Parts: sequence; C-alpha cells; structure tokens
Amino acid sequence: MSAKFQTIHSDAEKQGVNIDAGKYHAVRQAILDLLAAGPCGFMDMVHKLEEDLEGQFDGSVPWYVTSVKL
Repeated sequence: MSAKFQTIHSDAEKQGVNIDAGKYHAVRQAILDLLAAGPCGFMDMVHKLEEDLEGQFDGSVPWYVTSVKL
C-alpha cells in the first residue's frame, strides 16, 4: 500500500481528502516550479500542469491541482 497524504480544506466546514503522497508531492512541486517563473492565473496553471504532468499518473490533473492548491 502506498503512503497517503491528508489534505486540509480551506473551508473549516469541509473535510480534506487522502491522496497518494507521490501524486501530492509531484503536483506540489510542479505548482511551485511554475510559480517560481512568475504569477499565473488558476486556469492557466491547470492547463500548463496538464501538459507537464501528462502520462505521469492516472487521475484528473485539475482535481489534483485544486486539492493540492487548497
């Protein structure tokens, strides 16, 4: 069984989700790398990360970007 990462939701009324730690860290690093180049709108970020992370793991990149961002 792979390690899991418990996310935290910004809305205290909602609960975060458990996601694969490897996926969390891959998406987190991709977000940080993208933002190191300068500001980026959310949808631009999603589109760029869909390109960058294509084929690296199964699942919805926009969902992971949103979960990690929160």
